[in-house]
Amino acid sequence: MVASVSCIARQASRLCSQLKDVHRILTSIDGPHDNVLVLKPPLTFSEADAERFVSAMRVELRAMHGLDLSQATHTPT
Repeated sequence: MVASVSCIARQASRLCSQLKDVHRILTSIDGPHDNVLVLKPPLTFSEADAERFVSAMRVELRAMHGLDLSQATHTPT
């Protein structure tokens, strides 16, 4: 099943919000369809920082599985 562009944008928006609110990781969404996740600020970071980010992404992507995001709003970034 292929998700629509608007569905993917809602997922990106939710992920952006959860990373900020739960994990204190600042990201934004970008791209012509709001489906690109951007790390903020664009600085270098350590391997431990990268592991923390990947772990947080894993947690939030698993949590989003099966959620109904049809009524989700756009995350202002």
